Amino acid sequence: MARSLDHPVWDVHNEYRTIRLNVKYYAARLTITERWNSGMELTLAATASGSGLAALSVIKTPVGSVVWGTLTGAAALLSVARPVLKLTERIRKFEALATGYRLLDHEYRKLEVDLRERQVYDDALYQRFQRLLDAAKSLDAKNPDHSLDSPLRARLMEEVERELPAKDFFVPEV
Repeated sequence: MARSLDHPVWDVHNEYRTIRLNVKYYAARLTITERWNSGMELTLAATASGSGLAALSVIKTPVGSVVWGTLTGAAALLSVARPVLKLTERIRKFEALATGYRLLDHEYRKLEVDLRERQVYDDALYQRFQRLLDAAKSLDAKNPDHSLDSPLRARLMEEVERELPAKDFFVPEV
């Protein structure tokens, strides 16, 4: 018998891949945001009046003074932008999203194992799936950044498709 491409169990598989994509996406967004925050903090710390870097002899060279002037100018802009960007708050929210999606990913993995072992998509599994959908909806509502990094998402989707190929999913025979 053939695998039905319109069986309702495909909703479970597709959501599992979406959750895995979200795990990867929010982990990547977290890493990017943390790097920006670290760079900003480093620039601000290096150019602070008490840092001692201004006293270095290399800063007193023509090239050094241009570099130092650029850094202090950047620091001035960053100190103004810092409260507006709210990177620390975004990091906290991305951490919560990444963690939440990791937990959901684990629950979807358990659901996939149960589907494979039971060889049936019954009402009990359907109800579990519905609860997982509700949990994902709750997480989606906590997204601090509604812009989408499409190239990142596309690259990560390719990873997910390699990790969770459709051919490996259980589909009840019709």
